[in-house]
Amino acid sequence: MRTTPATDLFDAAMTLGTSELPPFAQDEFENKTFTNISAWGRSARGKSFVHCHFTQCDLSNADITSTLFEDCTFTECNLSLVTVNDVKMRGVLFTGCKILGIVFSTCDMLIVDINFKKCVLRNCNFSEMKLRKMQAAECEIVDSDFINVDLTGADFSDSAFKDTEFNNADLTRASFIDARGYAINPLSNKIRKAKFSMPEAISLVEYLGVVIK
Repeated sequence: MRTTPATDLFDAAMTLGTSELPPFAQDEFENKTFTNISAWGRSARGKSFVHCHFTQCDLSNADITSTLFEDCTFTECNLSLVTVNDVKMRGVLFTGCKILGIVFSTCDMLIVDINFKKCVLRNCNFSEMKLRKMQAAECEIVDSDFINVDLTGADFSDSAFKDTEFNNADLTRASFIDARGYAINPLSNKIRKAKFSMPEAISLVEYLGVVIK
């Protein structure tokens, strides 16, 4: 695949294996759609995206420090190892995305409103965040951390967990209906009015030292 020597993410925007896209040198984008853009390892610091849509884009290893995403969607994108320091995300939806190794806890804590659907979330860190009513339904969540996080009213329904830690998390009214593989200690997390399904809900009792026959 041919690439350009530009250092800026959208100055260097390319389609995957097809023709070259026009340069995007401006810092602000509104109502734009980006499809099949490859921006592996590029920098997009300090830009602003409002009502923008990213479809089948490879943004892995990109640096989007201090960038604003407002009312944006990412569909079937690769966002592995993206640097999100001080990123502002308001009304952002990820659908069918591959999201590996992102430390979401380095985002701007005052402006975080993110949701996930049918995504793979692996080695991600959501600790110390306020993610009330966050949706992460039908996702695969592996080796990720939810420590000291407010997930009041969050929706994890039909998601599959593996080696993911919940510790001192507020899961009040959260939904784990049809979710599986989670390990949630009711003694170290708030689970008042949270919803769980059988048989996975039995795992909650095991932390209490109760034997069910």
